[in-house]
Amino acid sequence: MYHYVREIGKSRYPNIKGLEAELFRKQLNYLNTHYSFITMEELIASFEESYDLPKNSVLLTFDDGYLDHYSYVFPLLDSMKIQGSFFIPVKPILESKVLDVNKIHFLLATTSPEKLLQSIKDMLDGIKNETGIQPFDEYYNTLAKPNRFDPAEIIFIKRLLQHQLPEPYRSELIDRLFEAYFHISEVTLSKELYLTMDQCRCMAKYGMHIGAHTYDHFWLNKISEKEQVRQFNLNLDFLDNLGIAERTMAYPFGGYNDKTLKLMQEFNFTAGFTTQADTVKDLKTASKFELPRLDTNDIPKETQRSVPKIKKTNQR
Repeated sequence: MYHYVREIGKSRYPNIKGLEAELFRKQLNYLNTHYSFITMEELIASFEESYDLPKNSVLLTFDDGYLDHYSYVFPLLDSMKIQGSFFIPVKPILESKVLDVNKIHFLLATTSPEKLLQSIKDMLDGIKNETGIQPFDEYYNTLAKPNRFDPAEIIFIKRLLQHQLPEPYRSELIDRLFEAYFHISEVTLSKELYLTMDQCRCMAKYGMHIGAHTYDHFWLNKISEKEQVRQFNLNLDFLDNLGIAERTMAYPFGGYNDKTLKLMQEFNFTAGFTTQADTVKDLKTASKFELPRLDTNDIPKETQRSVPKIKKTNQR
């Protein structure tokens, strides 16, 4: 599972968390040494047609529809005859908007956590009498739990702004923080950050797989079934416009629930990907709508390194 893949050190945002393009190339060489690359079509055939995958199969997946994937990933995959599966949220492409999840990423990459925490506390104090709003300390004590990638204060900022604050306060707070600390227009950042429709068509034409990643990049397990249906419909309209027949989805943030799995069946999806860090040991017993994925950080970037032992965990 990949997200940002770029020349990070040379970029305007050297503190963004991602994978350097050169390290991606090295990681592909490592994977090519120890694994057999497969396509999404081969994976689906293994579920539906008893197709036997090669030993140590690996499928490459890329989330969030970044321009990085067209500029750095696609040319390298094409030259090596490897298929990538790209899961693309629709809103940035159709509306030139920056997703809240990315506003948070870039705020964290350009502003100290201390400044963000103080601003969030001040803003929460300003709406503390509104219905459904808890005091800052209650949110912090509930959400500030470190994971394997981020310390407690970063997880607090992410989870509060990703889903814990009720709407419309959540989006308003993100927009206020973005305006206060990020001095570039949303339209400009959107055009710098995301794929275009034509680039998506080009990648699909050259054999890359394009999958669903919802419209707004919400946590699906945090929204109503009605809103989930809307997210599915809008995403499928986008895939239909691209001429994509095979329906697959990577759940944003790895969030899904029983309602999501029911909709995956009703909308005739063939595979669903989580952020659970694990490998599939036996496709005969695996749930095709709950496939785990390893993060790029779980895989070495040196060709001769041995295969690591993976610790099961939820990535995001």
